[in-house]
Amino acid sequence: MKKVIVSLLALIMVFSMTGCKKKVTATFAEDLKWDEEKQEYAFEKNAKLKLWTDNDEFAAKVLELWNAKYPDVELTYDNVGSTDIAEKMKLDGPAGLGADVFYIPHNSIVDMRESGLLFQLSEKDEAYIKSTMQDSATAVTLFEDNMYAIPSSVENVAFLYNKQILEALPTLPTVLPLTATNLLEQVENEEIYLEELLAGVAAWGNNFAGTGATIPYLEERFESEGEEQAVAEDKHTILAWQLYDAYHNYFLLT
Repeated sequence: MKKVIVSLLALIMVFSMTGCKKKVTATFAEDLKWDEEKQEYAFEKNAKLKLWTDNDEFAAKVLELWNAKYPDVELTYDNVGSTDIAEKMKLDGPAGLGADVFYIPHNSIVDMRESGLLFQLSEKDEAYIKSTMQDSATAVTLFEDNMYAIPSSVENVAFLYNKQILEALPTLPTVLPLTATNLLEQVENEEIYLEELLAGVAAWGNNFAGTGATIPYLEERFESEGEEQAVAEDKHTILAWQLYDAYHNYFLLT
C-alpha cells in the first residue's frame, strides 16, 4: 500500500521594502502619507524604486504594469537571487544602493528586521493582508506580532512511501533489540548503521518473517543491459534502495 503525505513547506517567499539609509527599522507612520482620495500612499517628490528578483519574465511584466499606472515614478530592476538578497542588502543598503522591493525566503525576515532593513507594515495594510490570505502564510511574516512582509507564494509537496517496508523493518536482524518505533531512531543515532539494514534486506529478500508483509520489487528502478532479466541479487539491491528511501523520509512519518 502506498501512502501520500502532503506537507506545507516553509518555502514561502515574502515581499518587503527597505529604508536603505536608515540604521533602524523604519515605519510607515514616519515616512508615508495616505492619500484618501486616491486610496493609496502618496509618492515622495522625484520618487524612484528599485526591484530585485531573479525572474526576468516576471520583472518585465511588473515593469510594464507599473509604467502604465505610474509613468512619473521610475522603477528599475536588477537580477538578484532570493537567497543572496539578505547579505547583499546588508552591504548595499546602508550606502543607499539597495532595493526598495525584493523577494526573500520567509526565514530571512527576523535577521533582516534586526539589521534595520525592513519596514513595519501599517495596521491598515496588515489587517487587509490578513483578511485576504491564509493564516499559515501570514504567520511567517510576523515578528513580535508586527508584520514586515507580504506572502507571495506557498508550495505544497507530496511525499509517497511504501508502508509495507515500514511494517517489515522491525524484523530485520540487528545487534540491538528493536521495536517498530525505535529502529530508524537507532539508525539516526548511529547505534545501527544503515548499511546493516541494507545488508539485512539483501539477505532476507522480500519475505519478512513474522510480519505477514510481502514487499513488491520496484522493477523500474533496475536498469538491465540488453535483454537479461534482473537476478535475485539485483532485486535485493532494488529492495534495499526502497528501504533507503523510507529511511530518508522517516521525519515525515513521525
